[in-house]
Amino acid sequence: MKMFKKLMAIALAGVMALAVLTGCGSSLNGKELIKQMNDQLTYTSMVDPSFKNYKEFKADKEMDAKAETIAKKVAEKAKTQAEIVTVLKSDDVKNILVGKDDTNIYEVSYVKSVSFGSKYYQTNKDMVDLQVIDENATSHFDSTAQVGREVKDAVVGVGFADATVGGSVYTIVVMKVPTQKIA
Repeated sequence: MKMFKKLMAIALAGVMALAVLTGCGSSLNGKELIKQMNDQLTYTSMVDPSFKNYKEFKADKEMDAKAETIAKKVAEKAKTQAEIVTVLKSDDVKNILVGKDDTNIYEVSYVKSVSFGSKYYQTNKDMVDLQVIDENATSHFDSTAQVGREVKDAVVGVGFADATVGGSVYTIVVMKVPTQKIA
């Protein structure tokens, strides 16, 4: 989890820099977000060796499907934004993500779809979305399956799906971090 938080913080820095230069759109753009995370990962791995364990972020249809299933669960069970957290931390969501003897680590998060009134925040919307995704992240994994495993050369699969809660649209984000046996 610490590595994920650190990785997301570095990805956020990249999004901030790119947002200033490019002027990002007003909606969550998963493809662009993944590109920005990868660009920042490339830069960061040059200066911090611990990030060499992550190879890239990549759109993943399996994670899209899991995000869609979780989005339906969120829409069904949550009536307020505060209840989204409870649903994402639930055993129901863990069971959607983590199979028996599954050696992957899963991160699930959400961000509310909003439009900002100021030019500054609207221009930097992707940066704000990434920061919120980082702050709202919850990890799920099979602790017994993780014994003797590490993150190495990880291609992190990422999926997105929308859920409507209390009249607002939230994007659910699911990431799969594969692990390997420790050599």
